[in-house]
Amino acid sequence: MTPEPAAVSAEFTTADLAETRRLVHAAAIEAGLGARAEPLIIAVNEVVVNAVRYGGGRGEIHITQLEDGLAIDVSDHGPGLTRDIPTARPAPDAPGGRGLWIAGQMCDEIQIDTDTDGTRVRMIMYRTESA
Repeated sequence: MTPEPAAVSAEFTTADLAETRRLVHAAAIEAGLGARAEPLIIAVNEVVVNAVRYGGGRGEIHITQLEDGLAIDVSDHGPGLTRDIPTARPAPDAPGGRGLWIAGQMCDEIQIDTDTDGTRVRMIMYRTESA
């Protein structure tokens, strides 16, 4: 029988941003991501800040260790957004639009599921030989 992957869930608000980053850092190190932990923390921070700002002031993070890395789901109950991850860098004078672009640049995989109940952004980072 294969053991269930380790998982951690927590709710967050603006007051919990630093603790959320610490949680992701600990999970990334435990998952063996090594130097890849920092880009993942940056990506998750961008998505968590977006969830607080646009998703009703709070959200939930769910961290799952995979056989070969880490999956992080950030959920909120905001009005939803496009499922497309921006691929072009936002213009320097654009008022926003950087959070998901940054997350897309940092993670190996990113997916958005959104509907009238809210949004879930899944970010995956895999271990590499050099991690």
